[in-house]
Amino acid sequence: MWYDDADRHHPTLEIEKKLPMTQWEIYNQWVISFVENYHRQIFWVVLYTLVLFGVFIERAYCKSFLRYRTAGQFPDKISRPILFI
Repeated sequence: MWYDDADRHHPTLEIEKKLPMTQWEIYNQWVISFVENYHRQIFWVVLYTLVLFGVFIERAYCKSFLRYRTAGQFPDKISRPILFI
């Protein structure tokens, strides 16, 4: 060990008596261990969800914008939306 036998009973090296964990500490420990164990899966689920929302929002914007501009036209005559940047 890094300390010799004379330091064995030193007050800073003794194990302190711990109080029972509260419900908040138990929940907090569970959440931390869950995130540590499943961090890769959490990353891919978040990435997939963001891409899914991005495609949904983009499609909803394009369809709502093009619906009023292309009433009664065939798909080959549909004009692209004009974006003002």
